[in-house]
Amino acid sequence: MAQKDTSQTTTLDTIKVTASRLPSTELLTPYSLSVVDQFYLQTGQRQLSVNEALQNIPGLLALNPDNFAQDLRVSIRGFGARSAFGIRGVKVLVDGLPESTPDGQAQVDNLDLAAFQRMEVIRGSSAGLYGNAAGGVLSFTSESIPKEPFAELRYTAGSFGLQRYQFKGGLQKGKVSGFAQLSHTQSNGYRSQSRLETTQLYSYIKADFTPNTQLKLIYNYVFSPIADDPGALNRDDATQIPIEARVQNVTFDGGESVEQGKIGLVLNHQLAIGHQLIFKGFFINRSFDNRLPFQGGGIVKLNRDFFGFGGQYQYDGKLLQLPYQLKLGVDFERQQDNRQRFDNLNGIRGNQTLNQRELFTNTAIYLLQSLQISPKLKFNASIRYDAIQLEAQDQFLSDGNDSGNRSYQVFNPSLGLLYSFSRVANAYFNFSTSFETPTLSELSANPNGGGGFNPDLTPQTAISYELGVKGLIINRLRYSASVFHINLQNELLPFELAAFPQRTFFNNVGNSTRQGLEISLAYRFFKGLHLLGSYTFSRFVFDNFPDGNDDFSGKVLPGVPEHMGYAELRYQNRRGWYSSFNVRFNGSMFANNANSVEDPGYQLANLRVGWQKQLRNFALEPFLGINNLFNMRYTANLRINAFGARYFEPGMPINFHAGVKLRFQGN
Repeated sequence: MAQKDTSQTTTLDTIKVTASRLPSTELLTPYSLSVVDQFYLQTGQRQLSVNEALQNIPGLLALNPDNFAQDLRVSIRGFGARSAFGIRGVKVLVDGLPESTPDGQAQVDNLDLAAFQRMEVIRGSSAGLYGNAAGGVLSFTSESIPKEPFAELRYTAGSFGLQRYQFKGGLQKGKVSGFAQLSHTQSNGYRSQSRLETTQLYSYIKADFTPNTQLKLIYNYVFSPIADDPGALNRDDATQIPIEARVQNVTFDGGESVEQGKIGLVLNHQLAIGHQLIFKGFFINRSFDNRLPFQGGGIVKLNRDFFGFGGQYQYDGKLLQLPYQLKLGVDFERQQDNRQRFDNLNGIRGNQTLNQRELFTNTAIYLLQSLQISPKLKFNASIRYDAIQLEAQDQFLSDGNDSGNRSYQVFNPSLGLLYSFSRVANAYFNFSTSFETPTLSELSANPNGGGGFNPDLTPQTAISYELGVKGLIINRLRYSASVFHINLQNELLPFELAAFPQRTFFNNVGNSTRQGLEISLAYRFFKGLHLLGSYTFSRFVFDNFPDGNDDFSGKVLPGVPEHMGYAELRYQNRRGWYSSFNVRFNGSMFANNANSVEDPGYQLANLRVGWQKQLRNFALEPFLGINNLFNMRYTANLRINAFGARYFEPGMPINFHAGVKLRFQGN
């Protein structure tokens, strides 16, 4: 089967998007929104990290793709840059169900790229759509099932002991269909103390009871018994011995193990033409054991139960004889973290130092509307109300009772206006607000040394303005450009203490202003050959940031480069050959609030090639990839405000992967 040209350049004006919660087309959505197709999620990739699919998204920075104990860090317009591990401040959805907890955390170690055919990225504050901690959105859509049954085997081997085994299959039988993607991955890692072993499963069953009623049942599971953490180094060590782990990380056996299961359901029912009901529900259990590189409280055991449900009514019709969409919905989510800490005796669990139950409950109601005022003018508006309750129940009373609670009630509006001159130029403006509570892990990291919540942490809020234009020129050039201005209050940032090296604490640092420019281009020379690129300029400055005897007002937000860029030449033909050569540029960025330590910029070049050959009912696909083609030295992750100047986690040198995929398609 020849490799399909999935560039979508010629059909951009009809690309449907759903992450904005009101279905529309990409060109007619008054937000900055990017769509990632299956070529970047799956084709010829290692499929180890979501980072592989995010490189061409302007305004988005993904760090830490190779430290699987800390997980991928993603920031959009600076939201999420403070994260010590995983994703914070960016909403993650899978098939419409939240992957992010209500307190704003998300890990994507359970997501196997091979299970997904599409991802949508909203760049900018989306609290009017999704509530707390939605400075941007990553929305994944699982692979659809063809009419004919199929089974697929894939094997990948690569540098530093990488081995990856995958099975995928799908079947339709009458009104019922099913899909499953199973994989097992192991790697020694580039640095010492960076092994990985993980098994992932994503599956669903879909039933079309009637033409108007569909039910989708989802099951997702991950078991990762080994994910070591080599830690961060100072500049000298990162330059001279980048392959080595920090000594304390080896001594205390830094790393984690994770087991997580998720079940979910989505029920769609069309009441009548233009009237639809959607019901959703899910439950997630996550068991997490973490070994931090210090003794006092250095072993963390977390058991999390997270569940939620919601309902939506959607109307597509007319209002005052004008095309009109409405969505009215409710969401309820509850998170319970049972957190324990023990002394770390060189990797062995010692005496208990903390035992507390942490609760986060979010109840919300929202209204979204879209009105086509004229054939060229479209108006979007949304309002969302969130009632949030947090509680810490201290179960370790020998050092006193540190229980406590907090509550917040928040309204978040957003407005969008789009004027379509033609599909060549669609200009838009939007205004939105956001509200971001500290996460439970941030609140429980109390620098006073006790249990309960850090009493000094308060939510971060923001007001965002954006002006942009996007379009399609002579079916060859797809483009988008936007400028934004964001005012933040009580910005949250991380820091470390000498007594707890590599344990991250947080504080509110005052107000800041973020301004930026984002450009994205895709040009089709002829069918199959495309040039793609993006550029981001970010200027994120502290307006008011007194810090003891220091004043960091006027300093730049650490952890975000001022300049980012991407360029790619991509080729696919009907004979099944495909290739991609791309270069990613990240400018220099500061590692601390004082802007006294700067990590230099770098360029990473990557190449992948493959060939698909159809043999009756079988398709054979060998592929090869080379990452960091020119063997650049760079920092894969920057630990902000780290104690002892240990800011730097060195990235991989040149590395290879190769594999083969065999697919059987029934008749």
